[in-house]
Amino acid sequence: MRFLFTMLTVVWLLFSWVCFNALRWQPPFSRPWHADEALSRSSPERIDLDIEELTQRLENPTLANQERAWYCFQRAQRYWLKTYLQNTRLNQLTYLKLSLKDCFSALELVPDQPTYLYAVADLYHQMKDYAEAEKYYKKVLKIRPDYALAYRRYQEMQEEMDRKKDEKTTESD
Repeated sequence: MRFLFTMLTVVWLLFSWVCFNALRWQPPFSRPWHADEALSRSSPERIDLDIEELTQRLENPTLANQERAWYCFQRAQRYWLKTYLQNTRLNQLTYLKLSLKDCFSALELVPDQPTYLYAVADLYHQMKDYAEAEKYYKKVLKIRPDYALAYRRYQEMQEEMDRKKDEKTTESD
């Protein structure tokens, strides 16, 4: 009787875990247009080699801050590209977070660099953290109002937010 009770408990726990994960599962992030363009110029193998090479360069203790920031940013871009080679949202989030970490490392070394700020804004945008993305898009556009790509992506994010708001309104009616 005890064995049967144990087996039923195990089955119930497994069933609960499967149901929980099924409800929690989300489709992978869709690839933004600017990732398509960048991925068409690079192979997955090249991206991995670049990450390795940039990691080795960053281990050099004699690098100047400007150079170290540039290598962090370059590695962040490779992680970002690797994001859209993943099949699950969880794996994509892992690479987006690695990319974000490297962008913040670059910003620590060279604060208020518009390119790095834009990258942070765009990463938050892709992770659907619109509040953080907006904060960084505004910083970029304050420093460099003529940054066309940042302005375009900021507008795209606002349109996404409006669509989500419209969908929620339609669902609640």
